Amino acid sequence: MLARIGMWVRTDEQTLRTQLIINILTLLGIMGSAAIWAYGIASYNADRQQRLDQAHLTAWQVINSAQGQQASGGRIEALEILSKDGVRLDRLDARGAYLGSINLA
Repeated sequence: MLARIGMWVRTDEQTLRTQLIINILTLLGIMGSAAIWAYGIASYNADRQQRLDQAHLTAWQVINSAQGQQASGGRIEALEILSKDGVRLDRLDARGAYLGSINLA
């Protein structure tokens, strides 16, 4: 009978150890997923300025390539993007351009 009790205690200890290992591995999996998410968010935020600079460069290229033309040529949208992002437009030369529907607010 003592042998049976000893086997039951050992089996119960093994079950506890197995459950502890499973819990630790689950926790490590959750922490790994959280780390991957954190890295992704940090990478996205780090590249944000680069994407914004690229959008501004593209907007200025549209504006400059349409210089001297009366039609909008995408200038209205480009100027609205730059204005929305807080880019100063006080030195812009848009003489002769029709920008009647522009919204710089």
